[in-house]
Amino acid sequence: MAITCPLKDYRLCYYINKVTGLDLHKIDDHEIWQDNQHSFYFGRYYYEDSNNEISYYL
Repeated sequence: MAITCPLKDYRLCYYINKVTGLDLHKIDDHEIWQDNQHSFYFGRYYYEDSNNEISYYL
């Protein structure tokens, strides 16, 4: 699934946490290499629901 919006990743995460009751928190950025010369970094957020054995990533 993809989400596109004008918000910064941390703001989107804040609103998702607020509406869903999750506790997504920042983890290491996801790094993608292109042509072995350029790399792109994307913020990642994580929450583990141990009661239901579900992991959420944003």
